[in-house]
Amino acid sequence: MPSVDSQIQSADLVITRAIETYDRDRAFLSQVVLAHLRNLVEGIAVRIINNKVEMRAQVRRLPAKYDFPPNLEERAVELALQQAELFASTEDAQ
Repeated sequence: MPSVDSQIQSADLVITRAIETYDRDRAFLSQVVLAHLRNLVEGIAVRIINNKVEMRAQVRRLPAKYDFPPNLEERAVELALQQAELFASTEDAQ
């Protein structure tokens, strides 16, 4: 099974080559691009989900590492994740 990155790169390569090769036959070009666009989008979605899961796991380890009070750990983790998502969304907007 190909890795997510290779799936993304492969779909990108096929789409790019199709655009270069079939620029005069727009109907066929559209079919080729649509056929591979799903692979591209799926690969990107998997990468985003994996990054969020990995980040959540890393953030969950921090309270124990810094002797955070156990009764406040869950709230601290949720707050840190909210701040990370807010930061990411403002970075994307710029």
